[in-house]
Amino acid sequence: MLQLVIADDEKTIREGMARLIESYNLPLHIAGLAEDGLAALKLIRTHHPELLIIDINMPHLNGLETIEQVRKENPDMKIIIVSGYDQFSYAQKALKLGVFSYLLKPLDLDEFKTVLAAAIEGYEKRMIEIGLLNKTGYEEVLATSKKDDIKAYLKNHYAQADLSLNKMAEDFKVSPSTMAKLIKQRTGLNFSDYLNQLRIEAALNLLEQTTISINEISELVGYSSQHYFSRIFKKYKGQSPSGFRKK
Repeated sequence: MLQLVIADDEKTIREGMARLIESYNLPLHIAGLAEDGLAALKLIRTHHPELLIIDINMPHLNGLETIEQVRKENPDMKIIIVSGYDQFSYAQKALKLGVFSYLLKPLDLDEFKTVLAAAIEGYEKRMIEIGLLNKTGYEEVLATSKKDDIKAYLKNHYAQADLSLNKMAEDFKVSPSTMAKLIKQRTGLNFSDYLNQLRIEAALNLLEQTTISINEISELVGYSSQHYFSRIFKKYKGQSPSGFRKK
C-alpha cells in the first residue's frame, strides 16, 4: 500500500479529499494532512510518501515552492496539483517540476479517481524499472486499485458464453493467478462459483417471470449447453430448472 500526503490550506477541502480517496478503495494510506507547504515537508520527511496531492496557493511555502524542495529529495514521487488557479505560468512550472497531473477545483470525481489510479500505476512501473519491486507485486497493486471494478465487470459480462478467467485477466492486464486471487478477495468465491452464482440468479428470475424456454434461458445467462445449464442449476438449487418452474 502506498503512502499519500494531502496539502491544502482549506481544512474542509483537505479533509474532504481524504474521505473521497478512502471511498475509492485504492491501495493508498493517507499518511497525513498539511495546512501549508512547511507542514507538508515535515510530513513528507517523516512518512516518505510515494504520492503527494498539493494546492498551489498556501501560506509560508506555496505549492510550487514545496514541490521544488520535494524534487531535490525525492525525484520519483508522484505529485498531483489540485488548484483553483487556471494559469498557464503555473501549469508550465508544474510541468518543469515533473508534476504527474494538474487538476482544477472543483474536482471532477471520476477524473480524480482515474488520475489517482494512473499515478499508482505509474509509480509502480517506475519502481519495477529501477528494480525495487517485482512484477507480481506490481500486478497485485494495480489489480487492487481496480478491485471495485471486479464485481461490476462480472455482473456486466456474466452472460457471455466465452467469459473466462484468462479473458478477464487479459482485460485487467494482470496474470490469471493474480486475477483469481482478487476475485476471491472481492467476492469470497472463486471465479467459477461466483460466475455460476450470477448466472443461476439470472436464470431464476427468467424462470419465475417469463415463459421463455429453458434452452433459451440457458443461452441468455451464458451457458452454451442446456444440458450443462441443467446440471449446474441442480447442483446449486437441488432441482432441475423445469422442476423449479413447475413449483
